[in-house]
Amino acid sequence: MCGICGVYNKEGRIPARAELQVMTSRLTHRGPDDEGYYTAPGIGLGHRRLSIIDLKSGHQPLHSEDTTIWLVVNGEIYNFVELRQRLEQQGHAFSTRTDVEVIPHLYEEHGEDFVSYLRGMFSLALWDSTQEKLILARDRAGEKPLCYWEGRGGIVFASELQALMAWPQIPRVLDAEALDMYLGLQYVPAPWTMLQGVRKLEPSHMLVMQRGTMRIRQYWRLAVALQQRLSLNEYEQGIREHLAEAVRLRMASDVPMGVLLSGGIDSSAVLSYAAAVQPGIQTFSIGFAEAAYNELPFSRQAAAASGAAHHEHIVTPQIAEIIPALVRHYGEPFADSSAIPTFYLAQFVSGRAKVVLSGDGGDELFGGYDRYRAWHYSRMMDYLPLGLRRLLSRSIGSFAATGDVHSLGSRLQRFVRAGELPAVERYLSWIAAFSPAERQFLYRQPLPGVPRDLGVLLQRWPTDLVGGARGGELSEVDRALYLPDDLLVKVDIASMAFGVEVRAVFLDHIFMEFAAAIPFDLKVRLNQGKYILRRALRGRLPRAVLRRKKRGFGVPLFAWLRGPLFPFVEESLCGSRARQRPFFQQEYILRLLREQQRGIDHSYKLWSLLMFEWWCREFLDKTDTGKVESRE
Repeated sequence: MCGICGVYNKEGRIPARAELQVMTSRLTHRGPDDEGYYTAPGIGLGHRRLSIIDLKSGHQPLHSEDTTIWLVVNGEIYNFVELRQRLEQQGHAFSTRTDVEVIPHLYEEHGEDFVSYLRGMFSLALWDSTQEKLILARDRAGEKPLCYWEGRGGIVFASELQALMAWPQIPRVLDAEALDMYLGLQYVPAPWTMLQGVRKLEPSHMLVMQRGTMRIRQYWRLAVALQQRLSLNEYEQGIREHLAEAVRLRMASDVPMGVLLSGGIDSSAVLSYAAAVQPGIQTFSIGFAEAAYNELPFSRQAAAASGAAHHEHIVTPQIAEIIPALVRHYGEPFADSSAIPTFYLAQFVSGRAKVVLSGDGGDELFGGYDRYRAWHYSRMMDYLPLGLRRLLSRSIGSFAATGDVHSLGSRLQRFVRAGELPAVERYLSWIAAFSPAERQFLYRQPLPGVPRDLGVLLQRWPTDLVGGARGGELSEVDRALYLPDDLLVKVDIASMAFGVEVRAVFLDHIFMEFAAAIPFDLKVRLNQGKYILRRALRGRLPRAVLRRKKRGFGVPLFAWLRGPLFPFVEESLCGSRARQRPFFQQEYILRLLREQQRGIDHSYKLWSLLMFEWWCREFLDKTDTGKVESRE
């Protein structure tokens, strides 16, 4: 696991090593063990290494035997042993034991199609000097990030925005469309970033620059294979076999390993199979003093059932101290508040393990979110007269006028109100922080070029959501949008801030393809999510873990923002610096703050605004783009 960066110059200029070093210095946390550079006419590559496999000789950039192909990679290739054996049989010679050395040899054999042979997580940059071609690529699920900026002279790219922004020519101008999407989703979806002209390469995409011309293409799409429906036993057996293989492949490491354990079904399943390979494997869990958000009892039970060496930590966050660090590492406003415990968990793991397995992706693949069942119920409500639905909405609205958004009353209120909306707006109302109408109240003046309709994002995937979807289409949108742009960003940035590599077992692309072919009615029943996964894991996991309801990795934000955090939030959003910005109506923000104190939960809205304000301070207000900032 590493950090990469580079420069492609259309005029053939040789980038200065010092230019690359400024960017790699901001990636030291991703790769504290080694650094390397390659420069030639038109190209410069930089690399920071976190040593996981082949600790002594895995230095990058790597090159082909004849040194015409050069490579930097952030990630792991899990099927490298099989690929290497095949390539050696074809006459290729290797100089290291590192997993990613198979890539330049695959490119020699298969050209741009080399990426389809890789089973792993990665972002990479490959330079073919004979064709003057630069290839950037990201893994299929989007576990590893890559952002870039195209100027008149070429492109600059890096693993993280904070490294990319060290390039002094990149203008720091807010992207109004990205701001609007952020306020709805609480994150900025790819390919946008919060800065004009700066883009993220999307998952399963490849960018090619050749002789000054750029092209981008998608090399993989999760397609549901047409096949005869299998029996329940056959699906269950397939799940067990794919899980076992995915875990086994991800346990290749020359450094200490562990498992991130929430006590939920997904992470407990990963632990069960990992412990079969490595008895006594370490597990790491994090909890809160607030009982409603503390999952440690379930984690202990799952760890004990697998005989793991369990470690746990109670979070008592110092928010005023952690927010600047979060903003700096994420590089743009990121309002998923579970980034806080994820950040602390990564800090807790560092020093004890360099590599950990996770259960990320299980909810999207097997229907774990409550909104999938809510979709079924909402479709049933569509048969009720509109007047009756509105009456029901008003009744529940008065019942749930105050309280935490996670409370039963608040959840019922959101569910019934969404029943009045068309399909796209219904789904978005369950996940959005600010609705389109609320964003209009928030803005001081209309944002130029903003469509105000997040539904345009959903048109990027071939679903029937607009026409009235089944729950399966919702899970596909979550897999293609929420998973890579929120959950995986959260985990990658937080873990790599402390030099910890996270390997997501459920995101093995062969496992994903098998799971996608399972009928959705075997994943979600009206009273239960992950139905087929639970069945497949009977006898492997404790009954209490199998029966427990879905609980997100949340934080007690409602209580924090009403209590000890309120003065900090109020000063941040209503102080002199915030008032001078041209974006938001102060009166509307003050109303949200007053209502929060009265017990009406606006936590998601206030947290989104707070993270945006601090991003402005870190990335718009500062002009010292060449200064190397220290790690928190």
